[in-house]
Amino acid sequence: AWAMPALSQQAADLQLLLQTARSNGRSLQGQQVLGKVKIEQMLALMTWALAPLGWVAVGQTSALYGGGGSYSVFRKAAREGRAVESNVLIWPKLTERHASSVITSLKCIGTRPIQKLPSSEGDPDLLVSCDDGVARAAKDGDQLPSSLQLLYRICGPFNGKETTVMVGHEYVKVRPPRHPCTLNWYMPRRDGLGMAEVRVNWKSQADTLLHLPQPGDRSARCRPKEFLVATGGEWHSVGGRRSKMLRGTSLLPCKDGGRKALLWLLAAGVPREAQMVGVVAPGESLQRGDFQVRALRIWHRTFWLRKTAPIDADDLRAVNAFRQSLLELQQRKPHRLAGVWQVAQRGERRHIECLDMACQSTGEPSSRSAGEELEPSQGSDEWLRVSWDGTISPYLLRGRAGGNVWMTEGTCGDSTASGQLHHKCEEQHDGSLQWSDGSLWVRPNGDSNEQRPALEVFAGGTVKSFCSVARDLYSISAEEKPHASSSWPFRLVPLRPSPNSSLLGLPNQLPFDLEAAEAQMAMFCSQLTDAHRTSAEDSDYETDDQAAYDSDKEDDDFVDTSQEAVNEDYMWRLAQQPDFPPSNSKYLVMPESSFAIPTSAVCVECQEEGKTFSKTQMNRHMDHRTCQDCLGKRRGQVYKPPDCSLSASAPNASGEQLPAFAMSSGQHNQVSLCSVCKTPLTKLNTTQSQRNKSANKKKCKNCVDAPG
Repeated sequence: AWAMPALSQQAADLQLLLQTARSNGRSLQGQQVLGKVKIEQMLALMTWALAPLGWVAVGQTSALYGGGGSYSVFRKAAREGRAVESNVLIWPKLTERHASSVITSLKCIGTRPIQKLPSSEGDPDLLVSCDDGVARAAKDGDQLPSSLQLLYRICGPFNGKETTVMVGHEYVKVRPPRHPCTLNWYMPRRDGLGMAEVRVNWKSQADTLLHLPQPGDRSARCRPKEFLVATGGEWHSVGGRRSKMLRGTSLLPCKDGGRKALLWLLAAGVPREAQMVGVVAPGESLQRGDFQVRALRIWHRTFWLRKTAPIDADDLRAVNAFRQSLLELQQRKPHRLAGVWQVAQRGERRHIECLDMACQSTGEPSSRSAGEELEPSQGSDEWLRVSWDGTISPYLLRGRAGGNVWMTEGTCGDSTASGQLHHKCEEQHDGSLQWSDGSLWVRPNGDSNEQRPALEVFAGGTVKSFCSVARDLYSISAEEKPHASSSWPFRLVPLRPSPNSSLLGLPNQLPFDLEAAEAQMAMFCSQLTDAHRTSAEDSDYETDDQAAYDSDKEDDDFVDTSQEAVNEDYMWRLAQQPDFPPSNSKYLVMPESSFAIPTSAVCVECQEEGKTFSKTQMNRHMDHRTCQDCLGKRRGQVYKPPDCSLSASAPNASGEQLPAFAMSSGQHNQVSLCSVCKTPLTKLNTTQSQRNKSANKKKCKNCVDAPG
């Protein structure tokens, strides 16, 4: 609001919105203001502002891939306890008595332990449920109940360490409860070569976001995922290894499979490397410029779109218009003459903008008569653009940087500003502009040296042009128009910045070269015949019959991720191939990447990368992921072999013989032995019934099965 003119209505509205947000919207006027705010429009503005900084993340739940069998066990246990999956948490390594004490002290209404869940790491976990009368069932992309969110954030994040909590007169070691359907988040690397696993702040709502797997999610071409943008990030050091934590996160709408979020991100300049490959199919009409983007290859990951919501050519043209308008907006820079001016004694208003460079579309500067003070254009020159509400086109002024003489150089349109060419203006000591035709320009408020709002560097027409293309892009992304899935085969097409852009900027800010894509698709369409049409059974998208899949059978399915690896060099050579035969389309296999499974995991205990992880551990959250070596050490501590150096005849420090009861209750770890062969008993060589017997009756499996 400080950057806008103080007397404008927009500045007053922004000031009221800021006051309402800081007061939590408690006043009646504040509630009315918040009621007028459209959340998705605010998210679009935040995406266009924050995404160029690189703080973008993609989230997905590991429950879509079975979790190595852990999710099916959790789901079965929740059903046996007559609880809803969204209202159940797993509380690791905690007894029912201690869990009830913690719940009572925290006053979590309606929360109760229901049953134990077997764990492969030793002690069983505990299932904690929230009654249906207190919490409603979560939907797709919904949150945990408030009472469970409180438990979820106890001692969070975990980072492999337990926290001691005093409950009454007793100290209890607790870990934060977890839910197997929470999301794992991944952010693209700065160089674009893959994605790195990141954390979201444990106080954020994104940390407790759930997605319950629905029937057909695993077999679908486009699996459910979420996108978010963040205001920044922080380095957190855990065990000597640093990890990124995002702060100020905002979740983007993804009900359409990610089409809207991807359009906003592409318009904002994503990806930073400005190169990606699209899986493109011709439109049903086979006309030039009519095509559909079914998938995008970004950050060495493949994003598929739903068959009912692909990105078509009109969407990419709207993205190009947004990028072009944004580049024109970025050409304006602060200047002492930028802002609103008024022609003295006539009341007419003019607006001056300072440009970084003259647009190539403005044409060559006009020639000047001899004797002019300015020499031909140099790098030290500054360009000003003069516009106003009227029928005359805007024109350009050129002058030396830091000088006070300005010459009219030409128009910014097709028409000529009659009577304005070859005119000269000079900046006076009082800040006014004296023109060679005798006219005088002054500031409207009479004080030319006053500090101006930052947004006065933009003329009204410049801002209106940008607002128009931004609204068009938002309306196209929000429009739920029926997309008829094309029955034609697809091919790979590179999407790169246009080399013929009239404006200069970073590569990821330039419009896409759609002409090259249209030329490739036109050559591809010229080879198509009716024999190349694909039926619904052979389509690359999932059908409704395939989506209606039994979720109980799907729990035990294994998701094959072996075909996700793509040779990037070969993919680019294939995409740049001009004459791609349509018959080769059926050999293109690019399944969507499994974003919930990391390519390089880090153990939470030893903080080492490149270790071996089981399927169950790979599908867990990064705060609960343990390698097989650390799991083996943990089991070795529980089942420690007896110390053979200790014997009953060993004397103590005084040389006296220790009594028998002292040896049996010493400080060293004691292990149960087989009463027959004296072998140390573990879970591998004994049964549960034998372990429950007294010490003089316990037997190993070999002794139990021995004859006689």
